[in-house]
Amino acid sequence: MKNWLMVLMMVVPCTGAWANEGGTSSGGTDNYRKEDGAAWFLTVGGKKEIRVCLVTDKNFGIPVPELRAKVNASFAKWNDYLRVKRWYQADLFVTALSFMSQCDGSEDLRFYFGAIDGEVEKAKLGHTEPFALTQLTTFDSAKGWGKGFVWIAPPSSISANVPNWSDPLNLTAILLHEVGHILGCSHAVGTIMASDLSRSLKEDYLLEWRDKIEHERELLECTECGGEFTGYPREWAFPLLVGRQPIGDESARYIKNDGVRRPSGTLVLKDSVGTYKFAVNPGVFVGRALEENVEVFKVRYDGYQDGPKNRGGSVYFGTLTTLDGREIPISFKENMMYAIEISAIPAEGEKQQHLFYSWGRY
Repeated sequence: MKNWLMVLMMVVPCTGAWANEGGTSSGGTDNYRKEDGAAWFLTVGGKKEIRVCLVTDKNFGIPVPELRAKVNASFAKWNDYLRVKRWYQADLFVTALSFMSQCDGSEDLRFYFGAIDGEVEKAKLGHTEPFALTQLTTFDSAKGWGKGFVWIAPPSSISANVPNWSDPLNLTAILLHEVGHILGCSHAVGTIMASDLSRSLKEDYLLEWRDKIEHERELLECTECGGEFTGYPREWAFPLLVGRQPIGDESARYIKNDGVRRPSGTLVLKDSVGTYKFAVNPGVFVGRALEENVEVFKVRYDGYQDGPKNRGGSVYFGTLTTLDGREIPISFKENMMYAIEISAIPAEGEKQQHLFYSWGRY
């Protein structure tokens, strides 16, 4: 019987205009306007720090030094992420902060923690119970430098204990989301940039991922970045590769080789009996799928536009060597439905044999 192969590819180009004054985005209310989504602070004009100030309501419940540390950590995490993913334009983004003792109008970025003034009230119009929102108020296209603010809703302002900022990871998540917008990222499912982030926080969904940029998917696909993907063995993993059903607790991980574009690496299965390693051999690149309406790290200044950069995934075909030495054909999907997904290619008329899937790493 001959093998059957099927790949559905969809490429959708995304376009957008430069961020206008007054463009807003909100963490979790899905009111983010993609046309407003380019990065606010770039190095092209020579600046190296963002001047930041905080306006804090006395009932917000978190000391100002702690809030400053959280804001600083959010920018630092994005900076680290860009470099871990080897983003070729990482040096264009300014992520270093200089905190002012108070807001006096000279700041580049103002954070409101529970506080509300006329500027915030105007920005909130059209939003439905936002946990947070981000607004760019001015932008100098020649210098690649903007001015704007981030507003974080007061605790328990939507319903009883919602939002709950006393849980520090909730505030970590919402700040990472809003800083992502400042860096030119639109909404992206399966990451901290998900449009329904506030629902996840409200319903205690995916709580273990609140301090990570990626969970179900990768925001930036780095085909040459090595590393370890912790994941889950699928129903066919042990029967097809080991020759039996798993015994006791089972786990799986994929160790991706560094510096190679093909899906070269090792699939590791483990149960109560032992640990088993399977070589994943470089295969044939089939194609790339772009996700509709998702742009990441969009950059525009002084008539220059780089992008939009669309998030997407890649599909490869290759082989995997079983314990008894057989080479089976596999499909290797990177950043499609999951960060990594490996399946055996079935014979004609047989069901697809799923082996492994993993969420993101960072």
